[in-house]
Amino acid sequence: MLADCICRYHERFQPDAVWLSADTWVTAEAMGAAVAFPAPGQPMAGTGETLVRTASDIDKALKLGLNHPMGPFEMIDLVGLDVRLSVLQRLSQSLGELYRPNNLLLQYVQAGRLGKKVGRGVYAYDDSGKRID
Repeated sequence: MLADCICRYHERFQPDAVWLSADTWVTAEAMGAAVAFPAPGQPMAGTGETLVRTASDIDKALKLGLNHPMGPFEMIDLVGLDVRLSVLQRLSQSLGELYRPNNLLLQYVQAGRLGKKVGRGVYAYDDSGKRID
């Protein structure tokens, strides 16, 4: 019953809220502020854990909360996960652990998920380059 009331409130008064878990949500602005400046190598760290549900949630939060034209995962897919990995490895060698690539990024690159250019990165894309949701 309480969950239904919360969902109705959310839908009516906070349509741009981002769900953090099954029963917790936050406004896009607050979420955007919380994830705007993560450690450079770690924008993928929160996905798949209890902190944030999906990469799409993070992208939505940054676009709505900070008025960015695209979220960090959309940007990584556009640039290429292999390019991002290469840059982070170089930065990690010269500047230290803060820039160490996340394991999920390593796994995606090893699996050939290099981004929009190959049709699969964080997101999947059709032959015309349009994101498949």
